[in-house]
Amino acid sequence: MSARELSEQLRARGLPVAAQLLASAQAAPLFDATRLPLDPRLVEPPATQLKALLAQMARRGTDPRLVEALWPSLQGRPLERALVAWDTLASSVLAPDDRFGDELRAASQPLRPVLPAAARFGIDLNHHPSTTLVADFGGSAAPVPTGVEELVAAFGFSLATLERLRAAGDPMMRAPAVLGSIAAFAKLLQLAHLPTLASVYFDYLAGALGERPCALELCETLFDAEAAPFIPGDAVRPGDAPPDELTDLGETLLYRSYLAVGHAAEAHRLLEENLARRARALGPPSPRLTVVRAHLGTLAGSCPVAFDVVDRIVAAAPLWRYGARARLVTAAAQSAPSSKQPLQLWYDYIGGFGNDFRPWYESLSVAPPSAAWRRDSCAVLAREALHLPHDRGLWQAIFMTLGGSDEVARATRELQARLVQQTA
Repeated sequence: MSARELSEQLRARGLPVAAQLLASAQAAPLFDATRLPLDPRLVEPPATQLKALLAQMARRGTDPRLVEALWPSLQGRPLERALVAWDTLASSVLAPDDRFGDELRAASQPLRPVLPAAARFGIDLNHHPSTTLVADFGGSAAPVPTGVEELVAAFGFSLATLERLRAAGDPMMRAPAVLGSIAAFAKLLQLAHLPTLASVYFDYLAGALGERPCALELCETLFDAEAAPFIPGDAVRPGDAPPDELTDLGETLLYRSYLAVGHAAEAHRLLEENLARRARALGPPSPRLTVVRAHLGTLAGSCPVAFDVVDRIVAAAPLWRYGARARLVTAAAQSAPSSKQPLQLWYDYIGGFGNDFRPWYESLSVAPPSAAWRRDSCAVLAREALHLPHDRGLWQAIFMTLGGSDEVARATRELQARLVQQTA
């Protein structure tokens, strides 16, 4: 039943090749979601408050039902509106006749000169820094009056209002509590699967507002979005980390950059070569560098770091999406075939960060063929896709589990073409 419902979801989104693939006899026994309990967060109605909506999106991605509920709060904020529209169009598979999709495309149009290639994320912040984006696209409406209305706009985190206050030298824009609130909002945008928008906020915080810890968050956001070339060349500067940590931080960023553009093997080779030449005075690798080594080594077919080490590091950073990805992949490679631990870590990952194709792909790629949780993972994918049929990553993962046939390749190309059409 689940496979047929998945097929119908794909057909409704203008993907007949993919729909036929999921209607096949091969798919039916794999994608049986009835074996799993429903996660109530998948069906709860949209929240009425902005931050609560973003929290729902952390679990459900750019679910059009949630984005449509978010839409009114972006009225009068053309830059934020355009970036939310773009992130949604690049990650959500919409029906060809979806009227809200037309509205999203119209909202993104003003930013066409600076947006990335179709179905990609991020803006080149080297050529279009956040302050320039706010000046050029933040809106030309009359300034909000000072006083209560200005305060309300500022704490709605309007970029145009924040920049107006900063340019005027308002002391509020130097208050640690205010900067912390803006940074927390940017992190929420990152978790809500809005990487292009989140990266602009983090760039503004790290650059215009001098909130330097956000520089690393900016890098993390664009690494996760596979948009490493868009990270400003001076994103991380001397003084952003203690001197004895700068070497490891620089290496970590280098390897993550390679990984984000699809050169994991090269990153692994460089990492191991540098570790072999590492000066004793530097001490052991930092926790972040250790997690990167575990991840890259696992993808390369080795296990240079024990799972327990990775698990302890990642447990101390519960909002680190990449860390959770590396932990899952390491567990998939090191767990016994009968172990249910990888599947439990999948539930943990989905619960904290929503669905993402890359950890699905990587963990299934490194797990032993006899791993019992492989089959159970198909039921999880089916459950997720039935309730989140917009999610491109889920469909990519589902196609991957069906092997490397020509039909799977055609379904994958069809999906990518649909996303390109939405964003072209």
